[in-house]
Amino acid sequence: YHDTVLAPECHNASPLRAPNGSYLLFHIGSGSWNAADSPTGPWRKLPSIFVDGKHEPCNNPAPMFAKNGTAFVGCNDGSFQIYRSDDIFAGRWSLVTTLAFPPAWSSAAPGYLKNEDPYLWMDARGHFHLLAHRYDYRDGYPKNPNQTMPVLVSGHGYSVNGIDWDFNVAQQPYDAVIFFQNGTKQHLSTYERPHLVFDTETGQPTHLVNGVSPYWNKDKPC
Repeated sequence: YHDTVLAPECHNASPLRAPNGSYLLFHIGSGSWNAADSPTGPWRKLPSIFVDGKHEPCNNPAPMFAKNGTAFVGCNDGSFQIYRSDDIFAGRWSLVTTLAFPPAWSSAAPGYLKNEDPYLWMDARGHFHLLAHRYDYRDGYPKNPNQTMPVLVSGHGYSVNGIDWDFNVAQQPYDAVIFFQNGTKQHLSTYERPHLVFDTETGQPTHLVNGVSPYWNKDKPC
C-alpha cells in the first residue's frame, strides 16, 4: 500500500498519460479528477470543465489526447457532449459538439435500448472513434422472444473531424461471449465499461478491457 488516490465513491476510472508525461485519472463519482508526475503520486486535483467561466458537469468521462496534444473529453450527461482543451491543467475547455445519435442509440429509442460508458480514441489516421456499452433491457434468461440476438453489449461510432459522427447500428464490434484458446467459451450477462490498451509504437489497439459478469447456466455449463 502506498496512497489513496480517490475516496469513495469513485469508479469506472479512465487513466491516461498526458503528452508532458503526467498521469491523469478521470472517473465517475465524487471528488476531482487527478494528476501526478508518477503513478506513486503525490496526486493533485485537475480543474474540472469550465466553458466561458461556467462549470459544466461531466458524468462518465471519456478522455483522450489527439496527436497534436489537444485534450478531448466526452461527457455522458443525458446527452453526449465532447469538449476540447489546449491546456487541461488550466481547466479551459470549449464545446466541440453534442452528438446526434441515431434512434437506436438515443433517447428517441424505445425504452429498452440504452447506451453508456463511452470510450474515445484517435487512430493512426487521425480519425476519432467511440466505443460504448449498449444494452437491451429485454435481454436475459430465460430468453425473451423479442430480445436482441446476439445479446447487445457494445457499439461503435467514428468521425473524421470529431464533429460529424456516424454510428454502426447493424453490427456491434463485439458480443457477450469470450472464446478461450482451449476451445471453451464463457457467456457473459454484462459486458460493460470498454477501455483499450495500445501498442506504443504503432498506436494500434491491442487489447480490450471490460467490466463483466459471467452468465452461469447450471443445466448447460459453458
